[in-house]
Amino acid sequence: EYTLLHLLSSVYGRTDVMTLGKFSLNLSNCPVFDHTPFPSLVNELIEQLVTKSYLLSLSLTNLNTSQFLPQKDYNANRLKTGLLQLSSGTHLIVNEMAMGPGQLGERGVANLTALGGVVQ
Repeated sequence: EYTLLHLLSSVYGRTDVMTLGKFSLNLSNCPVFDHTPFPSLVNELIEQLVTKSYLLSLSLTNLNTSQFLPQKDYNANRLKTGLLQLSSGTHLIVNEMAMGPGQLGERGVANLTALGGVVQ
C-alpha cells in the first residue's frame, strides 16, 4: 500500500525548505536471500509499474570510483555525465544494503553529499 502511494506521489510545490507532495519510502529490515538481493527484487517490481527507474548501489567501490554529479572535462571541452543525472519522473532506488566497512575517499564523500542533496 505504501509503495503504491509512493509511486503516485509527485512534488507540486516548494516552500522554503519544505517540499510539498513528496512521499519518500524507506524499507528497512529487508530479508537477505542467497540467490537475488532484495533491492534487485524491489527494482524489478518497480520497473513493472513505472516507465523509468534506476537502482543505485552504495557499495564502497561504487562510491569511491563512480561520478555521481556531472563534471567538466576541460581537455575535451565536454561535460561528463553523472549517475544522478536522471530524467524527470525517474524513480531512484538506493541500495544501502551494499554498504560495507572501509574508507571513503574524497570522491566518495562528494558522492554521498550529492546524494544527500538529491534526497532532500
